[in-house]
Amino acid sequence: MDDPQTELAHREPALPPILEEQALDQRIVPFLEDDLVAARTAPGDVYISLRGMCQALGLHTQGQLQRIQRTAELAKGLRRIPLETPGGRQKVNCLRIAKLGLWLAGVEAERVKGPLTDKLDAYNDELSPLAHRSSLPTAGHARAPTPPPQPRTAAAFRALLLPVE
Repeated sequence: MDDPQTELAHREPALPPILEEQALDQRIVPFLEDDLVAARTAPGDVYISLRGMCQALGLHTQGQLQRIQRTAELAKGLRRIPLETPGGRQKVNCLRIAKLGLWLAGVEAERVKGPLTDKLDAYNDELSPLAHRSSLPTAGHARAPTPPPQPRTAAAFRALLLPVE
């Protein structure tokens, strides 16, 4: 008789591999009391460290990574990018900022404890629109009103979008 966990593992589809990209620029994006690591890649996309966001919100990074990989639209925005960390250069799982709102919308509020619930709301209401606005060309796009951005956060996103010299 087979082990039930082994049988279950054989029935679950394999998670898609995470594509790798190289960072052209890396910055710290301050938001609330958190310093989030963000990077711009050659195509001009900006990504934020998944681990940093999960730590800031009290979420389990591995569980969120698996959720992103199982969600086709989120998986499109997942990359493994070599970044400088306190422990040296490491490949870091990052989410494209254009997918940030979708990822945050899928976070189950009951998984976020106490005061972190307000922080999740702020990430949804302030960081996600700011990140998305920063990634869009401005010509011809009507924007819905959003809360005023934190100046240092907005400046950090803008800096990532400047051409590398």
